[in-house]
Amino acid sequence: FEGVMIATSMVVLQKGPAPDDHEVLFLRIDEPGSTPPTATYDAIRGSPLPPRWSGNAIRQSELGASSWKAHLAIPLQNEFRSAPLVPLADIFARSRRGSLAKEAGTVALFEFPVGRSNYGPSVSKKSGGAPYQTIAGTPLTPAQNAGLRRLAALIPKSCRGLALNKADRAKGYYLSEADLSIDPTIELPLQRTPAYAARYFTDRRVAWASDMPALVADIPNHPELDDYVTSIGTEVGLDDTVLPQEQMWNVLREPYAGGLVIPRKLRTTHHVHINPFAFQNGRQGRLSSNFISYGACNAIDPLSGLDEESATTLIAAWLVSSFGHIQFELEGNNREGMRSIEKTQSDRILVLDPRSISQDRRKAIIAAFRLLPYSIRTDLHPSFQQELSALDWLFAAELERALPSFDAKAGLAEVQDLLHDLHEARR
Repeated sequence: FEGVMIATSMVVLQKGPAPDDHEVLFLRIDEPGSTPPTATYDAIRGSPLPPRWSGNAIRQSELGASSWKAHLAIPLQNEFRSAPLVPLADIFARSRRGSLAKEAGTVALFEFPVGRSNYGPSVSKKSGGAPYQTIAGTPLTPAQNAGLRRLAALIPKSCRGLALNKADRAKGYYLSEADLSIDPTIELPLQRTPAYAARYFTDRRVAWASDMPALVADIPNHPELDDYVTSIGTEVGLDDTVLPQEQMWNVLREPYAGGLVIPRKLRTTHHVHINPFAFQNGRQGRLSSNFISYGACNAIDPLSGLDEESATTLIAAWLVSSFGHIQFELEGNNREGMRSIEKTQSDRILVLDPRSISQDRRKAIIAAFRLLPYSIRTDLHPSFQQELSALDWLFAAELERALPSFDAKAGLAEVQDLLHDLHEARR
């Protein structure tokens, strides 16, 4: 920066107890890049806010450790984010961010073994390191990588578990066995027996109990899988002298995915998934850390035919509608054009309780959801997406019935316009 002077100011603050009467003002500013500093200075000190600005004063003593982004929420003239809508987390008994590949490093070689381009580097034990940590050694040679890739391809179907690794793998809102077979994980037949399978319907990693080592001991009974595991120990160095079994075999502890699956990071589209395997007996799927899942929906009503799968489908339809979609955009973080969302944020998204939806409209909503193109476009105004607008209108009518102050026509137009503006801003 020749010929340019760069000035920096530093403010030193001392942290102390928050006075009971002290408030923090959260300002959402229109066109912040062209806003004069004096306008913000005046707003902080109580002057009327300029047009298209919004402010929210919160007592400092009420600010917790969780994200403060909710205090910057854009106000709506036709506000729908209130009771009787309920937070997503409250309507499911289980919820979890997937953990396959979450720890990265070499344990991922057992979590997603098939089709990898690189199985290295070699590793050794790290004394005093954090869990899952190893010392990286030399890269593997092309011949070593090719050999491990060939052995991974030979792992039999009986030892391959259904799993979803990346957000672009699925081809529709309803997950299929083909979707969950692109990046298979390691799953032993013994894990599917009742004695083991029951423990995977949980929202935590399965504890490494006394019978879990029996799963590892069963690997030699499957020669092709054993060849791969043995070669990982030989070529990469990963064995139970480098990591304890409960860490090295993290894949054997990963719970099943719930019936609702939400991608954590999306760039040019919007979608969620129904996981039909969660509603039936038999094989189940697991998730990488690119997804959040919710399971055991409690918003059911057997007397009116509202079972868990139907209730979960109605919630999924709400989340892909403009009323659900806009909450993802407002709650999520914008990182280089990619919408990133964590579980604490998705937990706060408000949904219309399926039990409160009229029976006739439940059927219409599910039918409209099944007609949606996959996935929702973010480069086109929602009102120009015919199937999406049809779904939006059904939910707008239900909101008008549930919220006396909500105007269906004006409220939907406002949400669709704001959603389009948010997409344009993110691009």
